[in-house]
Formats: sequence, structure tokens, C-alpha cells
Amino acid sequence: KRKVIALLGEQKQAIIHRAVTRGLDPEVPLKPSGIPWLGDIPQHWEVRKLKHTVDSYGPGIQMGPFGSSLTDLQTSDTGFKLFGQENTISGDFTRGGRWITAGQFDGLRKYEVVEGDIVLTRKGSIGKARLVPAGVRRGIADSDTVRVRIDGRLASREFIVQLLHSATYVQRQLEATRRGAVLGGLNTATIGCLVLVLPPLPEQMSLLNGLREETKDVDAAIDRIEREIELLREYRTRLVADVVTGKLDVREA
Repeated sequence: KRKVIALLGEQKQAIIHRAVTRGLDPEVPLKPSGIPWLGDIPQHWEVRKLKHTVDSYGPGIQMGPFGSSLTDLQTSDTGFKLFGQENTISGDFTRGGRWITAGQFDGLRKYEVVEGDIVLTRKGSIGKARLVPAGVRRGIADSDTVRVRIDGRLASREFIVQLLHSATYVQRQLEATRRGAVLGGLNTATIGCLVLVLPPLPEQMSLLNGLREETKDVDAAIDRIEREIELLREYRTRLVADVVTGKLDVREA
């Protein structure tokens, strides 16, 4: 079942890669991208670095604080959360039990995470990216996280997070950067220099909608198999418990 999930994941990656580099129209005229490893792209698309899509008011790309800034963390809810890899990898921004005081938050406001921001992992599971949802608790990013604040007039936040999280050509850039980085980590400069292929803004949204339609059956199949694996694990755990507690008589066996 895990092998089937891996194959379905590869199929989804192939669908996404073609869509975000060629679009959904197979008849669209193409042009050289100017980047050898990328090849041709639709004639009306453009190649742009990530740093040229961010909000110019304040730090559009910001790495979380280091060192003494994050000492004396709180374990109970203070109203100000410290977001990290557990949130970016899972996409669940309610996870985690690390909190900072109101005073710490005031001193670290430039690291604040708000609705519409994109957060990326910069160590470990590099390249996981998520869009911060509405209703998120007030808080800041930790040192293993890079926050990207996109200018919505230049690019769709949803489209950019799809590229950062799923596009094969972006993942290759991240892996190449990781191999050459000290301690295998990313920083704001390397993130800002990621090369993206961008259709016009209205087309970004229609492409996303098309992608959701094309990948929904793959996603449904993956969800179903993951649930089957979970049920098998539950069954195995229950079976072991029944044997070792004597609820299941195995003497004949």
C-alpha cells in the first residue's frame, strides 16, 4: 500500500510539473525559457525570481529569530504562539505547544506570521511550504522557518505556495541549494533567488482550479489507502493486545 501511495504521488507530481511549466492548453505556443534545465515555456509566461514577487513594504522574505531571542519559552497558552516545522510540514497551524510572552512578541514583531503569509522549512524537511490560513493565532516563526510575504498584485499566493511545495523544478533548485549550504540549511538570499515560471495573474488562478480538478482523483485514492493503512495498524495493535491479555485464546494455534 505504501508503494501504491508512492506511485500515486509520482503521478500527481507529473501532472503538477506539466501544468506549472506548460499550462493546461497543449496547443499553446512555446518559447525558450533561457534556462537550460527548464526548457520551453508558454510564450506569454515569464521567468522571475521569487524576490521579485514579494511585498516591498518591510522584509518580504524573513527568517525566524535565533539564539537568546527565543529563550524562556512558555508551555501554556499566552495568546502568542511560536510556529515551526510541525506546522509547515503538516499544514496544521493549531499544532505545537510553544508560546512566547506578550513582551517577547512585541520585541519580535518583524517575525510575525499572519494570514496569507507563506512559511517554508529551511532545515530537515527542506522545501515544505504552506499558506497561513485565516483565523491563525497571533505568533512568530521560529529559526527553522522562512516567512515569505507575496505582493498579491504581482502573483497569487496560492499559486506561489503550490510551486514552492510541489513543483519539481523548484524542488530541484532547493535540493541543489541544500547540498551547497552550510549545515544543509536555506536562508533568505537563497530562497529569494529561486527561479519561478509565472503565467499572467488571472491565468494563475484558473490553472490552480484546473490542477485541483485533475488531481482530485489521485488525492482521493491516496487518502483512501492511508486510511486503510491506519485501520490495518489499529487492527494489528488490537490483535497483539488481545493475545497478550488472554482475550484471544491462541493455545490451539
